[in-house]
Amino acid sequence: MNHNYLNLAMGVSNLFEKDDEIKSEFKMKGQILIQNDVWIGQSVSVMHGVTIHNGAVVAANSHVVKDVPPYAIVGGNPAKIIKYRFSKDIIDKLLTIQWWNWNSEKIQKNSEYFYNEDINKFCDRFYDEALEEKKKVKELNIDKLKYTYLFFPDFIEQFYVWERVIQQFADTFKENDDCLLILYIEEEFANTNSELVNTFNLYIDKVLLNNCAKCSITICIDTKENERAIFKSTDYFITTRSKDTILHSCYADENNVEILSGVDEIIF
Repeated sequence: MNHNYLNLAMGVSNLFEKDDEIKSEFKMKGQILIQNDVWIGQSVSVMHGVTIHNGAVVAANSHVVKDVPPYAIVGGNPAKIIKYRFSKDIIDKLLTIQWWNWNSEKIQKNSEYFYNEDINKFCDRFYDEALEEKKKVKELNIDKLKYTYLFFPDFIEQFYVWERVIQQFADTFKENDDCLLILYIEEEFANTNSELVNTFNLYIDKVLLNNCAKCSITICIDTKENERAIFKSTDYFITTRSKDTILHSCYADENNVEILSGVDEIIF
C-alpha cells in the first residue's frame, strides 16, 4: 500500500492512534487491474492502483509504478515504455475486435490466426465485423445527470464492497443534486432474487433519507448483453473484486469513462 509521505511519520504504530472522528483525506490505493492477454515477466513488482492494459508486456525484474498502455512493452525500475508491439492503427483495431471476449468456439474455429505474425490479415478479417457489432450497441434510456457514476453491486462476492460504495456516495455527494449513482443489476439475477432486490431498494432509500441527501441513486435492471451499452451514459465506473471488473474496465476504456476503485478506503 502507498503511504502519505507528506505526513510527519509514514509508519504505523499504536502510539499514533487518532480520534475516529478525524478522517484522513489521503487516498490509499488498493487495487491492481490486469486486463487481457498480458505477459508479465519473472520477478515483476506492481504498485497498488496500477492498471496493466490489454496486450501489454512487462519485462522481467521490472517495478511498475503507473498504468501501462495497451500493447506497450515496458521495463526497468521504474518501468518505462520501451516500444509498442504494433502500430497505433493496428492497436486501435485490436481494441475494437476484442478477441478475448469471443466464446471458446469462435476462438477455436479461428485458431490459425493466433500464432501468426500476420496481424494485418487478422484485422482485415475481423475489424469490420467488430465495427458492425459496436454500432449495434445502443444508448440505454437513462436520465443521466452532470456527474453519473456506474456500479455493479457485488452481492454474491465474499469480500463485497456494495454497502460502503453506496454509503460513501451518499456521504460525499449529499449536497450535490447533479450526482447520480446507477446500480446495474443483471435481469436474470433480479428475477431469481426479487426479495433481495426489494430489500436493496429499501436500504438505498434509508441511506438517502438518513443523509438528507440531494444526490440520486437509481437501480437499473437489464440484460447481461446491455452492460456494454450502459457505459455510454456514464462518467465514472466503480470497480469491485468481481471477475467481471476486468470486462467492465475494458468497456470503460472504450467509452473514455474514468475508473474509480471501489476497493479503496476512500472511493470518491
